[in-house]
Amino acid sequence: MKCSAYNKSVSYVESLILPSGEKFPASLGLKRMRVLLDKLDNPQNAFQSIHIAGTSGKGSTAYLIAKIIEKHGYRVGLHLSPHLQTIRERFIINSLLITEEEFVKLVSDTRPIISQVSNQFKSPVTYFEALLAMVFLFFKNRKVNFGVIETGLGGTYDGTNVLNSLITIITKIGFDHTNILGTTISEIASQKAGIVKSSNIACISQKQSKEAEKMIRDRAVKLQVPLYIQENDYFVHKKTCTSNGSTFTYQDEKHKFNNVQLSLLGEYQIENAGGVIRTVIGLGEIGFKTNQKIIRYVLSNAKFPGRFEHVKKYNYEWILDGAHNRDKMSAFINSLDNLFPKKEKIAIIGFKKDKDVYSCLRLVVGQFSTIICTQPQALTDIGMAIDPSELKKQLNELPFKGKLLIIKNIKLAIHYIKNNFPKSTLCVITGSLYLVGEARDELKLPFTLSNGFS
Repeated sequence: MKCSAYNKSVSYVESLILPSGEKFPASLGLKRMRVLLDKLDNPQNAFQSIHIAGTSGKGSTAYLIAKIIEKHGYRVGLHLSPHLQTIRERFIINSLLITEEEFVKLVSDTRPIISQVSNQFKSPVTYFEALLAMVFLFFKNRKVNFGVIETGLGGTYDGTNVLNSLITIITKIGFDHTNILGTTISEIASQKAGIVKSSNIACISQKQSKEAEKMIRDRAVKLQVPLYIQENDYFVHKKTCTSNGSTFTYQDEKHKFNNVQLSLLGEYQIENAGGVIRTVIGLGEIGFKTNQKIIRYVLSNAKFPGRFEHVKKYNYEWILDGAHNRDKMSAFINSLDNLFPKKEKIAIIGFKKDKDVYSCLRLVVGQFSTIICTQPQALTDIGMAIDPSELKKQLNELPFKGKLLIIKNIKLAIHYIKNNFPKSTLCVITGSLYLVGEARDELKLPFTLSNGFS
C-alpha cells in the first residue's frame, strides 16, 4: 500500500472536522448517526458491547476491560477517543491497530454513504460520526465477540449511544465540556447516565458525588437495570501506591481478591481497576468464562500510553499524562506529589481552548521549578490551541514563582530540556492528550498495547 493512499484517506476524514466553535449536533447528530448505520446494515448490532462514559478514567477502563476479555480467549474490538498518535488507535482488535490498507478500504467503502447521508440531512456527517461508523463496520467485518466502546463527549447525544450495550460503565464524573453538557454536576451526570439502556445486565459506576449518583441511580431504576456503585456495592481498600505500581484488595458481596497488583500508576487507577473487576465479574455471572488469575495477570502487566506513563528516554525520566480538566489534573498532581516527593520537577504544558485552564494551572503552580508553555501542533492547525503567552500570563498572575518559558512546540521544548537540565530532573508533560501524543512521537515511543505481556 502506497503511503499516499493512506494519507489521502486520513485527510478525507479530517476534512469532516467541524470548524472551531460550531454547535454540537446533539439530537440531530444521533438521528444522523442512526441513518448512517442503517445504510451500513447496522454493524453495531453484530457484537456484544460494553459502553463507557464519564469525565475521567474512560480510556484506562476501556483498555483494561478489553485486555482482560482478550486474554480470556475472546476477539475484542476496542474504540478509544481521542487518539494519541495515529487515527488507527480508534480501530483496535486484540491489541493490534488496524492496518493502513484496511483503513483505506474502510474509507473507500463508507465514503459514498457518508456523502449520501450528509446530503439527506443537509448537514454534514461529522468526523466523529464517520470514524465511529467505520469502527463498527470494521468490528463487524472482523467478527469480534465484544466491542469495548468509549464515548466521545457526554452520553445521551454521543454518537456511540446507538449501542444496545450489554454493560454500561460510568467512570468518575466531574466538570468538563460545560458549554455543552451543563454547568452543574447533576446536568453533566444526566448526560453521562444517558448511555444506560434497558438492554444492560448491569451498570457499573465508580464512587460519585451525591448529585451524580442520584442521576445515575434514577436512570438505572427507571430502566430496571441493576446498579453497582463503588464504595457502596463493591469496594477497593488496603491501597498502597509506589512509583512501581499499586496494590489493593477488591471486595463485593460474593468475591474478594486480596493483594491485587496494578502496574498503572496513580491511586485513581485503583478506582478504575475496581470498576473493571466488577465488570468482568458481571460477565462471569451471565455465563462468559472468567478467571481470576487472568484478571490479576492483566492488571499487573498493563501499560497504557499517555496515562501517568513513566518512561526513561535520553537518560531522563519522563511522566506523560493527558490531564486536561480540574478533576484529572487534581488526581494527577496528587499522585505525582505522593510518588515522587523529593524529585525536582519541571513541566511542559499545553491546553485546548475549550478547557478550564485556570483551574488546572492553580493545581500545578506549587509542583514545578520550571514550566515551559507550549501548544500542540494538531490543535494549533485547527485554531483550538491556547496561545502559550496566555498560559504564561495566567501563571504569572497566580502567581508562579519559578522559571517560566515559552517554547513554540514540543520538539523544541524537549530539545531545550535535554540541553539545560540535569539528568536527575523529572520531566512532566501534561495538559492535553494531543500534546502527549506529539511528545510520544518526539520521544520515539510507538503506540502499542502489547508492552508488558508475554
